[in-house]
Amino acid sequence: MVYTNEQAVEDGVKVNVTEWAREVGFTLPVYVTRGVWEKCIEWQAEDSRRQVPQDIRGRAHDVLYLGSLAARKLNGDWFAEYQVLCVPRGGTTRRTNLFRLWLTVDGDSITILLPDEY
Repeated sequence: MVYTNEQAVEDGVKVNVTEWAREVGFTLPVYVTRGVWEKCIEWQAEDSRRQVPQDIRGRAHDVLYLGSLAARKLNGDWFAEYQVLCVPRGGTTRRTNLFRLWLTVDGDSITILLPDEY
């Protein structure tokens, strides 16, 4: 039995960001893991009040745009590593942290994940 992306989305393991990914040039469906979503994309109004004004869409754009640049360098490979700067959630800092991300091509879709999620 194969665990599908749709099942992973239903289980909360992945988030489908395909519509946003198309805006930066992806043609395949794109998913981010829950870890990428929580560390690099998720942002609430409370985070903006406590830390720095940002929004989910802008943070997703950064992750996806840099991922699209990494994907262009794949040359037939199934894996690319890249980095993105994000303000971490849940504190008071306004400083960015550098997050390493992996982009994997799995046949007919792409998943962006943290290295420890592989």
